[in-house]
Amino acid sequence: MEVIFTLEEKVKALITCIKNLKEQIHALQQENDSLKIEAQELKAENASLVEINAQFTIQLKAIENSILLETDQVKELKEERSVTRSALDDLIKSIDSIVENENQ
Repeated sequence: MEVIFTLEEKVKALITCIKNLKEQIHALQQENDSLKIEAQELKAENASLVEINAQFTIQLKAIENSILLETDQVKELKEERSVTRSALDDLIKSIDSIVENENQ
């Protein structure tokens, strides 16, 4: 009789262990499902960020090209200003020379 009682206790312990394992498996499955959903969300967010990054790269290249173009225009304007100053200096010298010649 004692053997049957011991056997019953061991069966009860096994059943309790099985229930605990089933609960753990269920909890792990829920966590796994949650992680899968999170992974899908992160993949979608990553795809969105990749697209935004591509747009920013295009905008950056456009800005760089614009800056290069404006830099060239600034160089041209500086050259024109230098030429204009030289021409004005020559004109002023010519006027001064004419004024001196008339005053003599």
